Amino acid sequence: MRQFLIPAALLLSAGSALAHFPILLPVTPWGRQGQALELVYTFGHPFEGDRAPAPRPTRFKVFPPTQAPIDLLPGLGAAAATEQAEWRARFTPAERGDHVVALAGPAREHEGKRFQDFVKVVVHVPSVQRGWDRVVGDPLEVVPLTRPYAVPVGSTFRAEVLADGAPLVHAAVEVEYRHEAPPDPLPPEPFITRVERTDRAGAFATTLDLAGWWILSATRETERGVQRASLWVHVGPVE
Repeated sequence: MRQFLIPAALLLSAGSALAHFPILLPVTPWGRQGQALELVYTFGHPFEGDRAPAPRPTRFKVFPPTQAPIDLLPGLGAAAATEQAEWRARFTPAERGDHVVALAGPAREHEGKRFQDFVKVVVHVPSVQRGWDRVVGDPLEVVPLTRPYAVPVGSTFRAEVLADGAPLVHAAVEVEYRHEAPPDPLPPEPFITRVERTDRAGAFATTLDLAGWWILSATRETERGVQRASLWVHVGPVE
């Protein structure tokens, strides 16, 4: 497990202590109208390319551009299974445009604190661009200000962090690239997880300099416990 040397004053410290990030990805970055697409949810260290069992989601929905949300929880099987290596779900896009997949994890205890994850990924179905900046209404949410697909390598990506629908000012955001296999040797820790801060409007910017998947993850601590919101972004061409 990684060792984090981060001042306690940083809001991201609670999330970093957990080490693992939620990983929610489609098997292909883009979907096709009328063709089933599989989604995979697990936990792990994206940069190191490892995986860990994930708790069963409490909400797993797809928000199409114009149609009603699609509930994916029934397709996950019996609710008695509380944790497994990965969770897989399928949906078939019925329309073109941008489908926001939003998942909420169960509240769980970690080092005496209540912790909950919210994670999103946008699945684009060519050739209509609409709905990629949709706000789904999570207590903590990362909302893209830059279109989160067909992002050229080396681009500056912008997003905002909303807490209960309002901009979260001066929030710490962790940014990490996902490898299929761990680099050998691993770089020093500060090069694995990048950290940005939101400005007075709750927005932040970061440079995504490698092709593939990136996670942008913000954390806050409230009276209800620690909340972490993550957004997955695909960079570069779709192969």
